[in-house]
Amino acid sequence: MTEEEHDGRRIAFVDADNTLWDTDGVFAVAQLNLLESIERAVGHSTARSDRLSFVRGVDQALAEQHHLGLRYPPRLLAIGIAFALRGDEAGTAAKRAWAERSTSSGIDPSLVEQIEREFVQYIRRMPDLLPGVRNGLQRLFDGGVLILVLERDEIYGSRGIPKSAMI
Repeated sequence: MTEEEHDGRRIAFVDADNTLWDTDGVFAVAQLNLLESIERAVGHSTARSDRLSFVRGVDQALAEQHHLGLRYPPRLLAIGIAFALRGDEAGTAAKRAWAERSTSSGIDPSLVEQIEREFVQYIRRMPDLLPGVRNGLQRLFDGGVLILVLERDEIYGSRGIPKSAMI
């Protein structure tokens, strides 16, 4: 959080992701749900005890290869996980997902689309505020501070803040 003054009024710029709410937690649950869907579709489960690490290995490999970085289409993660569940290393699975798409993943393309829709729908949900955030924002507000929330390259004033974050 940074604080500035404009025309005598204090302004606080507050980063939303993982400061106000648990964005990482939302993505973790969405990624684990995606893994479960792909495991059911291919009939194989990961033997790794850290299931999230398994998913994030493929996720990071895709992000490194895709021109959009972590904003690559989630269907690529679904397909990459299918290849990884069949034994490909994360980097190879990511390359195959990118090059082959769903043609050789063994998953029906319509199921991949459904899994992608479910993933996107889940990550668009508003996360819960982290502990102490509501009280902290209230104290700033009561102190006459204009609060501007920054989220994913955008700035929200009081009208743009999601209702769950409003005081």
